Amino acid sequence: MTATTPPRPPHGSGSSHFKVASAIAAHIWGAGGGVVAVIGLGKSGVAATRLLAREGVRVYASDASDHPYGGDALETLRTLRGVALDVGHHDLAQIRGAAAVIVSPGVPPEARALAAAREARRPDPLRIASLSRPWPAPGLA
Repeated sequence: MTATTPPRPPHGSGSSHFKVASAIAAHIWGAGGGVVAVIGLGKSGVAATRLLAREGVRVYASDASDHPYGGDALETLRTLRGVALDVGHHDLAQIRGAAAVIVSPGVPPEARALAAAREARRPDPLRIASLSRPWPAPGLA
């Protein structure tokens, strides 16, 4: 695997989550690289961050709460290569500069972090609940 070639799923991989991470990774590599912003670090946001990091995608993950669900999982995320993590606030400049945005289900639609993504004219933020939809997903087609 080179820096310009996205990873391939293992033979026989049927995991929809793996397919999602692979599709996002391919989208980011096709766009010349970049960072995916994950907004919200509940169970879904932590899982999305792990999947993307495993695929070699650089991730900026954040949660407005000082005490998101993640707990011990947040310490693990801090050790993953290519992951930048903010807890207690969102770095709106990081979100505006992201190549794609993934949003945890618990993040309200009026959140400032989502407004920052829209202001930057990013593809429609992909809600994690929509990861079970058939491809192409909104904003990644």
